[in-house]
Amino acid sequence: MTRFFKSLGVGSLAVAAFALMIGLLHIPADAQVSPYKVLVVPSAGVNSHSTYVVAVDTAPVMLVKYIGPTVQANTFAVTTFDYIFTVAGSADATINVQATTPCGASVGTLDTNDSDCNTLGELVNEINASANWLAIPLGGISTDSVDTGGQASGADVAAAVALAAGTPVYIDSSDALTTALTFYPKNRLDIRDWMQGNKPMNPFEGRVSTLQYYLQNVAETAAGAGNVYAVHDHWGGLYGKTWTQDIRILYGFTGAATGVDKAIDFTNGPLFTNPGERIIVRGASTVTHTSPRFVAFGFSVTQ
Repeated sequence: MTRFFKSLGVGSLAVAAFALMIGLLHIPADAQVSPYKVLVVPSAGVNSHSTYVVAVDTAPVMLVKYIGPTVQANTFAVTTFDYIFTVAGSADATINVQATTPCGASVGTLDTNDSDCNTLGELVNEINASANWLAIPLGGISTDSVDTGGQASGADVAAAVALAAGTPVYIDSSDALTTALTFYPKNRLDIRDWMQGNKPMNPFEGRVSTLQYYLQNVAETAAGAGNVYAVHDHWGGLYGKTWTQDIRILYGFTGAATGVDKAIDFTNGPLFTNPGERIIVRGASTVTHTSPRFVAFGFSVTQ
């Protein structure tokens, strides 16, 4: 009799466990996957993001746009890390005003070797101090150097009329030895997605982003350290064009050997940002950095 009740007890527990499992299967999907429902149940307010780089000097560090009077002809160029602006056929006198905090001695040209604009944050704000121009940072950290050897040093841009969608400045791969990816709000490289009227804004405000998958493959002398950043861009100042950035590292890694895939799958442990933050993933190498193949995929969702 004792043996019978022991067997009955074990059997009852098994039945109860099975019933509980069946009950869990009928819990609404949102309750099952919370807080990761964006990964499993895409719905209204969820955007899928993907971005990639498959050639040197094609990872955007910023976008630059002319926003001055339309009657003025304009050009923008980058030459050996100098940022050069013209209006009406002459150097733009609203750039590098000598009476304030000049970046070099040439009006209309920002010399990134100057200590007043040798970081990405300083350079963006020097450009935005002009009523004629707007710069939006993309694949860089505000403290990055934009001078020779800096991780946000820009590749040359031929002098041309600034595009309506903005003129991209790409990271100089051979100088910076890095490739950086970030998500774009509409999966396109267009400065108008980062603007309200002629003023900058943060299109990720009120949204949470997540990185699901990242891959990098680069020809390099030696692998360097990589990081996944969550950055929150803030715009303020007298004219709403002054940029500051909160930065934190979500994940760190070391790249693979030259020409070998470094793939990181975050599906089982997604990296989530706080509302308003966006993701930047940067892979670095040493001495050489060629033949890059970088891919990132994730989501953002309205919070």
